Order: sequence, then C-alpha cells, then structure tokens
Amino acid sequence: TIRAEATRLLRRDAEGGADAFRRHLSKALAAGEWADVGLYFNAMRNETNALRAPLTSALLSGEAFRRDCTSCALGSAYFSLLRPRTRIAPHCGPTNARLRAH
Repeated sequence: TIRAEATRLLRRDAEGGADAFRRHLSKALAAGEWADVGLYFNAMRNETNALRAPLTSALLSGEAFRRDCTSCALGSAYFSLLRPRTRIAPHCGPTNARLRAH
C-alpha cells in the first residue's frame, strides 16, 4: 500500500509532473535537492496530498497513528525524495519531542 503509493508518486515525478514532489528547504541540506510530498505537518493533514496517497493517509488517520503520531502537535509524515548527488549534513531538530525516521 505505502510502497505502491510512493512508487506512483516517484513515477509521476520522473515524468515531470508539476504536482509531484515539492522542494523541501532545510538548513541540513548541504548539496543537491531534497523534495517531499507532505501528508501531515504539525498534526495538520494536507488534504490535497492526502488525495494523492489515499491509502497511506487513511492509515495515518487510523486509531494507532492518530493517537500516537499525527495528533501530536509536532507530528508530521511525508514521502521524502533526495535527488541524485544530494547530501544532507548531520543534524538534529530543535527539540527532542520528535523522533525522525529516515
């Protein structure tokens, strides 16, 4: 489910889809381009992107994730893409309230 939706988004991006991954700006970006399709940011659901990954969004909206992840004020979920030759410097967030899994 998640893999199939991620693959579909990647294919759309490879075809040059304007609504594909959007550039993600980060101080940790040392070189190249980091892009994402955000589903949740600080517990707020991105309804446009939820339609692009409906099964993954439904999973994130379900009881297990809603209670522990996406209802948290700092909870975020997105598909992330590092373009070729992109380098991200070692980094940490501004708080230990969020666990990042890459």
